[in-house]
Amino acid sequence: MNITLVGAGAIGSLFAHLFATAKHPVHIWSRDQSIDRALNTLSLQSSSTHHWCFPNRRPDLLTESQLVVYCVKAFQLEQAIKDTKAYISPEATIMVCHNGMGTQPLVQQHFPTNAILYASTTQAALLIDKNTMTHTGIGTTTFGWITPPPIYAHVLIQTLNNALAPTLWLDDIHEALWKKLAINCIINPLTALHNCQNGDLLQSHYSSIIHQLCAEIAEVMTASGYPIQTAALENQIKNIMIATANNYSSMHQDITHHRSTEIAFITGYLCQQAKQLNLLVPQNEHLLTQIHQLEMNS
Repeated sequence: MNITLVGAGAIGSLFAHLFATAKHPVHIWSRDQSIDRALNTLSLQSSSTHHWCFPNRRPDLLTESQLVVYCVKAFQLEQAIKDTKAYISPEATIMVCHNGMGTQPLVQQHFPTNAILYASTTQAALLIDKNTMTHTGIGTTTFGWITPPPIYAHVLIQTLNNALAPTLWLDDIHEALWKKLAINCIINPLTALHNCQNGDLLQSHYSSIIHQLCAEIAEVMTASGYPIQTAALENQIKNIMIATANNYSSMHQDITHHRSTEIAFITGYLCQQAKQLNLLVPQNEHLLTQIHQLEMNS
C-alpha cells in the first residue's frame, strides 16, 4: 500500500519506520524542503539500527498514496492539510494521529468525500534530531472510523494491524481519545510545569493535585458519555507513569525546546467541554493558564 506520512516528528518517524519495515512504499511530507529524508531508527524490538531514505514532498507520490497519515501537532493540522489536500486523491483514506481533541470537524470539512479514521497511540518514540529516532516504548495503537469505512477497509485494516501491532479497533474512537486526553491532561502539563520525567510525578507531594485534576476530568468525561470513576482514572494514570517513568512528555520537550504546545487541544479542550456542560474545573483551568505563561516565557 502506498503511504504518505505528513509530519516527521517522533511518532510520524516511528510510523514511517514501521510501515517501511512491513515493506510498504513510504513517502514523507515534512517541512524540510530536501528531496529525500534520511532517517536512522533504533528499533526497540530488535535492538538494531535501521537506515532509511524516504522521498520527501513529492506531489506525484502523494497523489498515488492510498493512505495519508497526518502526524502533526493538533495546532499544525489545518496548515498541513492546506499544504497537501490539493494533491490527495478522493479515494485515499485519511488517518489523523495527534494529542488532544477537537480537530474532527476541521478534517471532515476539508475532506468531505474521503474515508477518515482517527488513531490514538501509546507507542513512545524520541526524536534525537531530525534524522534520528529512537523507539522508547511499545504500546497499543487504537483506531476508529469517523466516516463510513471504504470498500477496501479490510485491506487497510490488515495493513495497519500488521505494520503497527499491537492494535485495537473501536466502534467509537472517542472513547480512546477521551482516555488519552485524560492521561495527557495530567502528565503533560505537570511534567512541563515542574521540569521532570513522567515517573517523578509518582512522588507523594504530587498526589493531591493529581487527585483534584482527576476528579474534575472524571466528571467531565462522565457527563460527556464516557463514565469513569476518579479512583480508576488515577490508577490508570499511575500505571502510565510507572511504565514511562524515564520518559519526558511531549509537552515537557516542547517547553524545553521553546516550541508551542498542544495545551489548547488537551486541557483547553477539557475546559471548553466543561463550560458547555456547566461544570467547574478550576484546577485544570489554573494549569492551562500556567502552561500558557510558560509558553510565553520560553
